[in-house]
Amino acid sequence: MEGGAGEAPPSHLFPGLLIGHTRDLQCVSKLTWKQLEDQYLCLQEEITLLKQHVQILEWKLHRFSTKLSKLRNGHSGLAGGQNVEAKDTIEELKDRVATLESQKEVLQRKLIMARQQILALGRHTHQSPRMGRGVQPEGEVTQTSQTVPAHYALSSMDDYKGQTERFFTEPQPVRLTELDLAIHSLRETFTLKEKELEYPMKELHKQQIDGLRLTIKDNVDVIRLQKQLSNERTAVLVIKDKFTVLKQAYETQLEENSFAALAERVTDIETRLTEAEQRISSAEDSATVTDGQLANLKIVVEQLQAKMDDLENRGCRKNLKIVGLPEEAEGTIPLASFLQDVIPKWLELPPDFHNIDIDWGHRSPTFISNNSN
Repeated sequence: MEGGAGEAPPSHLFPGLLIGHTRDLQCVSKLTWKQLEDQYLCLQEEITLLKQHVQILEWKLHRFSTKLSKLRNGHSGLAGGQNVEAKDTIEELKDRVATLESQKEVLQRKLIMARQQILALGRHTHQSPRMGRGVQPEGEVTQTSQTVPAHYALSSMDDYKGQTERFFTEPQPVRLTELDLAIHSLRETFTLKEKELEYPMKELHKQQIDGLRLTIKDNVDVIRLQKQLSNERTAVLVIKDKFTVLKQAYETQLEENSFAALAERVTDIETRLTEAEQRISSAEDSATVTDGQLANLKIVVEQLQAKMDDLENRGCRKNLKIVGLPEEAEGTIPLASFLQDVIPKWLELPPDFHNIDIDWGHRSPTFISNNSN
């Protein structure tokens, strides 16, 4: 009659656990980065819960094995100690009946709370379905496609642990029926034990029968626990496979993120090139404006050059050109001094006329005629 915590099979906690790898890959390829991280954390939490469940089952298996060995060793004792053992057994059964009655009330309250919680969770999940799930059969509590408990997204981590612990410890209606039958059986056994105090031989025979029944029941419990342990190990293997698939998807997502960073960098370079082209276009526009200004300046320079030529021409009007002056007529004296002396004579100026000032004088080249005449 002992048990309760940790006896629920994994399929009750995590429906959809045995989904194929092909479907997992298809689902994973449609998930976002945030959903992959959430499922990664959920799988880690599931692995932890499964490990704890396996440890509990192993501990119960060891306890039942120890109890079975004690029962087998107890049958080889002397008949003289049977009365003492019977009294101890009666006292123990009394305490156990009281304990079971209190446990029954507690379990009934827990069952009512669990039903209310399951109904609330069902209403909530039907109102806000989660991503990554297909169509589910009627009457089934909605959970994630990655076998996450429905209350994982509804409470904090402390609430989640408390609800999981209550889920392990809360019995089913069949369990309550078994407890009622066990309490009734224990009460009948208690009555029989009181009557059998007057008949030690009959009590001894009854104890032997009860011992055999307990041995058979313990064997059945051991077989059931072994089966549950095998199922737990299979579930752990499936979880590991799912974890491997999720890890591969995680690495693929990392590579895609690196590609996204590279694409962002290329976009940045393209933006810079666009800005450079705009600057070059602005520089070309400025160069065009500068060319126009240079053309205007060139026109101004030409105008100034024309004015300067005009001024030079005006200055050249004071020059005197003498034609027909023989070569080397000035002799060894400078040409300017020679002309200062000769021009007054050629012009027949009076002697008191002011001397002519000649700043500079030179001969112009002449062309030699090819005419033989």
